[in-house]
Amino acid sequence: MYLNKAIELTPYDDEDLYNLRGLVFEELGKEEESKSDISMHYWLKGRRNENEDEIDSAIENYTKSIEILPENKYALTSLSLVKNNHLNDYQGAIDGYTKAIKIAPKDALIYTNRAEAKRMIQEYKDALLDCEKAIEIDSNYYTFKLYSHH
Repeated sequence: MYLNKAIELTPYDDEDLYNLRGLVFEELGKEEESKSDISMHYWLKGRRNENEDEIDSAIENYTKSIEILPENKYALTSLSLVKNNHLNDYQGAIDGYTKAIKIAPKDALIYTNRAEAKRMIQEYKDALLDCEKAIEIDSNYYTFKLYSHH
């Protein structure tokens, strides 16, 4: 299938490819594949919105992505980043990161992001625990070490 090759070559560049492939999967009765691709479509659309400082549209698209596929760690993490960096909704960000960690417990970056949100609400001990967990997962990543020393 040509769509598969196009997505393989540019996996995060064209949200419309995911939408089209998702619709094809739907027509073929492949519900899980369809949901996954359409969720990716909305996540990528949200990323584009965020990059263009269209924060409300980004939130809408990330939320739609999560509604379609609640286990989309990319959409959960992206929505949490928006809550942390644009809305100052640190608890909302922490909740989103916690959901993403349940889906991807070996993703060290999510722990670091959650640590930053915890730091913002002065939950320093919990932030440090997240940094330590990130280092445990990926001891070569400098940012985790930097956070854990502050």
